[in-house]
Amino acid sequence: MFFRRPKPQQQPFKVIRAIQAVYNRGNRIGIPRSNDQKVLGSVRVILSSVGTLYVIGTPIGNLGDLTLRASRILSSVPLVAAEDTRVTRRLLAHLDAHPRLLSCHEHNWKRQLPRLLEALDEGDVALATDAGSPAISDPGAGLVAAVAEAGHSVVTIPGVSAVTAALSTLVLFESPHRLRATLTDIADALNDPPIAVCRELTKLHEEVWRGTASDALAYFAAPRGEFTVVIGPVTLDAPDQTASQDELLQTARHTLAEHRAAGKRGRDAVAEVVASTGLPRRAVYALWVETGSSDSGNAGKR
Repeated sequence: MFFRRPKPQQQPFKVIRAIQAVYNRGNRIGIPRSNDQKVLGSVRVILSSVGTLYVIGTPIGNLGDLTLRASRILSSVPLVAAEDTRVTRRLLAHLDAHPRLLSCHEHNWKRQLPRLLEALDEGDVALATDAGSPAISDPGAGLVAAVAEAGHSVVTIPGVSAVTAALSTLVLFESPHRLRATLTDIADALNDPPIAVCRELTKLHEEVWRGTASDALAYFAAPRGEFTVVIGPVTLDAPDQTASQDELLQTARHTLAEHRAAGKRGRDAVAEVVASTGLPRRAVYALWVETGSSDSGNAGKR
């Protein structure tokens, strides 16, 4: 669940610095540590993931298409990760915004990832591309996945398309009373793929849940709100490949004989059997010649 914070890039770290200051003062005057170190460590872990990555949908051709929410985020974050800093700098100049820029494109995003994660440990960061929504035709998908894996929140700030805000190629809009049936179908038909279930996306109380379709069924026992379901890579069961080579050859021989009897041309018959059996074309052609020789021999005996 995402929530509003009055200066999210500063407030939590004022808290942790205050805790550290008290702890350090205790050390100087000789107060025993006891469990304070564990408490401080826990606070540090909890607050370390407080930074949010805002994925900004930028105008494709008209700066006037930039949303008010995107303008507010770009004007308030201390750092913007940009596909091309020159293009993004022009957009920021249009807003009279002056955050630091971090170049993050196809060829360097993995190298820049540690710097981005370090910045997220200090506060919020925006991700923007030259035009459109990040992760559609740029390296944003890998970067967003890495940020989420590191434990930081990822919030999309949509542009002109609601579909692209979900950052994937397969997106379903679903109502609460149909959600569980849809999740069941996804789990059964698509081999329980990884999914993201986005509830109330772009609204005040938006929530993004990640896991498998079957896990989502357990989590959303009584769904409420409007849902966007994003389906990740699907791994379907491989076709049965247990047939032996001899069985495939026998099947091919029988099929070719049927094609010859039906008057089908050799080239077409061979191509069809190659496609259905996966046998090498040379082997299937040899069988085609063999079936022709057999037919000629049988005709001579008659």
